[in-house]
Amino acid sequence: MKKLLLLLVTVLAIGVARADEFQDRVDEALAMKDDAAAVEKLKDEAYRGNLKASLQLGLMYREGKRVKKDPAAALDWLEDAADYNWMRYRYKLGVDEAQYVLGMMLLKGEGTARDPEEAAKWLEEAAKQGNSAAQTQLANLYLNGTGVDPDPERAWIWARIATDYLSGTELKQAEDIRDAAGKRMSSEQLAKAKEYVDSWRPKSL
Repeated sequence: MKKLLLLLVTVLAIGVARADEFQDRVDEALAMKDDAAAVEKLKDEAYRGNLKASLQLGLMYREGKRVKKDPAAALDWLEDAADYNWMRYRYKLGVDEAQYVLGMMLLKGEGTARDPEEAAKWLEEAAKQGNSAAQTQLANLYLNGTGVDPDPERAWIWARIATDYLSGTELKQAEDIRDAAGKRMSSEQLAKAKEYVDSWRPKSL
């Protein structure tokens, strides 16, 4: 048992070290003054499996920073960072920020046709990993039946989880969704939802 625990700790430590190394390489690229060179370095990193680089490229193409704005290219890079790939040694679950941004682009129809169903899928993946913004948006989808079947219980659960990590206007938005969903639930549903929230933990490596 002790050997198994030691192995697990070692694997996690290696994962953290690699994560830091990958982020350092992205930071080095972003620090470059030559935009073209910076983008090429990020692409080289992305092709080597650095999902943080793929995420950064997706954000850059979406916003038109240091590159010509290209929503379609942004989607491609974000999908690379967001998708599951069990052969990669860094992000087994995908990068939750990429999943969130990808979901929002699909929801709004940025760089592609609107696809609420696919958007809900990516937002849920990000929400499961603890992304509060994704949790709020997913709750709203369940509340209104956008891309998913209407489900006030799930809407309440995701909005309630999000309220623990938000502040300001974002917190108010999550609270409003939670309260609206609560009005559509029975006392039994509410009790069940509260029990689920108390035991919920984000997915992690």
